[in-house]
Amino acid sequence: MKKSERVVLVAGLTGSGKSSVIEAISKSLKMKKVFTSSILKQLLLKQSHLSAKNEKNQGFWETPEEKKLLKKRLSDKNFDLKLDKELLRIIDKGNVVMDSRTMPYLSKKGYKIWLTAPLNVRAKRLSLRDKKPLKQSIKDIGAKDND
Repeated sequence: MKKSERVVLVAGLTGSGKSSVIEAISKSLKMKKVFTSSILKQLLLKQSHLSAKNEKNQGFWETPEEKKLLKKRLSDKNFDLKLDKELLRIIDKGNVVMDSRTMPYLSKKGYKIWLTAPLNVRAKRLSLRDKKPLKQSIKDIGAKDND
């Protein structure tokens, strides 16, 4: 398989380890890593040069600021279509490992990985990452998974 044809799409629930797996695959296979949450945030904030800033999620999506952006996202019926189009464009270039809840279903390309973990494990991971009480992390996961 040519390097330009390689695509790995990682999906899973909040706190299941998607970002950690992406970083490991990216490093070992020398593939570009794309954190979908970073692209999403950039689109919501109407930033240009989408691929220039690609950061690992550090708890942003569980904050009050995120809730404001989610309302903005839900009010624009075309927003998710714009996001999907951008992610498919990135996938078409190849040599990428990406986290996404939708791309494994929308893209015909790539290897698809689903990560899962019990709620208590996911909450503990979030609690350590975000330096929050475990009960708050459980509440945050429930709210995000419901959204």
